[in-house]
Amino acid sequence: MHTTESAYWKAEAERLAGDNARLETENAALRVRVGELEGQIGALTEKVTTLAKLVFGTSSEKSKPVGSSVGKDITGWKRPRSQQSGSAGHGRRDYSALETIEEIHDVAENERICPGCGAPYAAFGE
Repeated sequence: MHTTESAYWKAEAERLAGDNARLETENAALRVRVGELEGQIGALTEKVTTLAKLVFGTSSEKSKPVGSSVGKDITGWKRPRSQQSGSAGHGRRDYSALETIEEIHDVAENERICPGCGAPYAAFGE
């Protein structure tokens, strides 16, 4: 029985060695495949980034040009772009040079009553 048991374990060791060799070659092939796929992922990521830049452009809100002095006062601070407090405004336009014509629109006598209560209308200021 001793020889049969040793023969069994010898056959089992040979089988496991074969399995081990097969798995090592499969592992090496899979590592090569993973390397190829990682390279493809890198290339596709670069392509997506390039195409996104072409479509959307660069954002002008992320960074301001260095040394730009447009719109800044002598202290270097940018002033708001509206009417500045303390400064004189534009005022109203002067229409005194235009010709004026006074027109009076009279309402018919039967329409000079209140439609709600029927009382007659009074002129302004009375």
